[in-house]
Amino acid sequence: GINYAAIDAWVGYSILQQLYNTYGNGVSIYTFCKEVIDAISAKSFKPKKLTNNVTNPDNNKQNQKEIIIKHLKVPKRQSVLYENCIMLAPDGEHLCTINRKKVNWYLDRDLAVLIQEEPTTMIKLKNDPKGRGHAGSEYYLSKKENRCVVCSNEESYARFSIVPHAYRKYLPLDIKGRSSHDIVLLCQRCHREASIASDTMRETLKKDDKELLQKQSSYYIDQTLKAVKSAASALRKSRDILPPQRKEQLIKILQNYFQKEDIQLDDIDKGSSLNYKIPITQYESHEERVMSKITSVEQIETFVKKWRRHFISTMKPKYLPTGWSIDHPVLVQ
Repeated sequence: GINYAAIDAWVGYSILQQLYNTYGNGVSIYTFCKEVIDAISAKSFKPKKLTNNVTNPDNNKQNQKEIIIKHLKVPKRQSVLYENCIMLAPDGEHLCTINRKKVNWYLDRDLAVLIQEEPTTMIKLKNDPKGRGHAGSEYYLSKKENRCVVCSNEESYARFSIVPHAYRKYLPLDIKGRSSHDIVLLCQRCHREASIASDTMRETLKKDDKELLQKQSSYYIDQTLKAVKSAASALRKSRDILPPQRKEQLIKILQNYFQKEDIQLDDIDKGSSLNYKIPITQYESHEERVMSKITSVEQIETFVKKWRRHFISTMKPKYLPTGWSIDHPVLVQ
């Protein structure tokens, strides 16, 4: 079993290395792969052809979707996400709900006192915090259930980012680091279906990205080097049959490039072997380029709300936590 898994991993790595060597164009291997990192795509799975249902062709599409959803695997959580422990300010105001690990962090550093263990763990800070965090927020102060927000399955679930991580990672730290509003729990089946829907949305955004359509490669053409290579190649292949005027024009191109009057065969060989495709070291993915143009809080809110609406319309969740809203602010004051 272990030997088979090791060989399987080695083959996968070899395939990646071959693809990178062929199409990498000088970018880092992370940049080369990041379009598919954290993405679950239905395109990578091609199930066997189904028998066509002449009377109801819609059933064929539904059956195809069922097979895809079944085969896309999602790692499930090994522990509950919400432990719903309560943290109070020194004056007794409810600041937020936290997990047990955070409770222990405050207690171990003597920053809080334990008020009660049952029925709900509750601690109170010894000193006033710099800010009141989520105080007054219905969403952040409500008790959250460890279940799928779509179908309420409590057996097997995983975290799902409504705004895909490929975009979310470019959000300002004070937004992505302090907000869990758009991280929800989904069961295995719903997680797969939501991932496919998100992937479709990303493809739509890419098609709308005119800059991406204009610049599909991660390199640019150096026109000077291209002209030198073309001239040198022509001289190398057809020097003896070129018209004198044309030969003089080509030699002039090489003289300007090599900064010398006497062009030798060695110079022609060097010129013909030049690579005029220059790697773009600062290559931007579609997601990075999109997020670089979204700078104000208002723009971020518009973008995030678009993904929230997409999640609601495609998944139709019935068990979202109390206080969850499409219009919930993205920035915690």
